[in-house]
Amino acid sequence: MKLRAYAMRADQMAWVARHRKTLVYGSGISLLLSFILGMKMSWDLLWSLWPVVIISMLYALPFIPSGGEKKALREVPGIKIFLIATVWTFITLLLPMKASGIAIGAFEQSLLIERFCFILAITIPFDIRDLDHDSKDMHTLPQLMGVNGSIIFAIALLFFAIIIEHLGIYEGHIETHTAALTSSVYALCIALLWTGKKPRPYWYYNGLLDGMIMLLGALLIYSR
Repeated sequence: MKLRAYAMRADQMAWVARHRKTLVYGSGISLLLSFILGMKMSWDLLWSLWPVVIISMLYALPFIPSGGEKKALREVPGIKIFLIATVWTFITLLLPMKASGIAIGAFEQSLLIERFCFILAITIPFDIRDLDHDSKDMHTLPQLMGVNGSIIFAIALLFFAIIIEHLGIYEGHIETHTAALTSSVYALCIALLWTGKKPRPYWYYNGLLDGMIMLLGALLIYSR
C-alpha cells in the first residue's frame, strides 16, 4: 500500500518492489493459517484482540484530517514506536498469558514492562534510519533527542529489562538459565544498537533487529 508513497526511498523499498508478488502470496498464506489457528481460540480471547487490531489497521491507513489531507496513526507526532511496542507486547506476551489462563499480577506486569522496553529499544534504530525521510512534525525520538541520545535511551531500556529479569531470579519467579538466555539476547541487542548510529544496510533492520524477536522466542522455548 505504501510502495508508491515511498517510491523515492529506493534504498529501503527496492527489495519490497522486487518481491512484491512473493510478499502478497506470503501474506495470503499467513492470513489463511491465522484464520485456521484462530478458530481454535475462544471467542473471549479473540475479542480481546480488538484494540491491537484497530491500531494495526489504522497504523498506515490515512483517516485523521490534517490541513486538507489525512494522516495515519503512524504520522501522529511522537507515538509511532510506542504503538509498535504496545502491539508487539500484547501479541507476544499478554495474549499468550491470557490463552494460558495466567492471572496478571505484579510479576506478570513486570514482564510486560520488560517486553515493552525490549521492543521499544529495537524499534528506535528504525526511526534513526528514517531520520532524513520523516517529517519534522512527527517528533520521533531521534528528532527530539538526537541520534546518540536515542541510542543511549534504547540501551538504557535494555539494561532496565535485564534488571527486571534478575529481580525475577531473586524473587524465585524466573529460572537462572532462562534469565541468562534472555539477558544474552538483550546484550546482543545492545551491541547491535551501538553499531546503529549510522545508516545500515536493509538486512540490519529487517534481518538482525527484527530477528531478535524470533531469537528471543526460540531461546525461551528451548529453555523450557
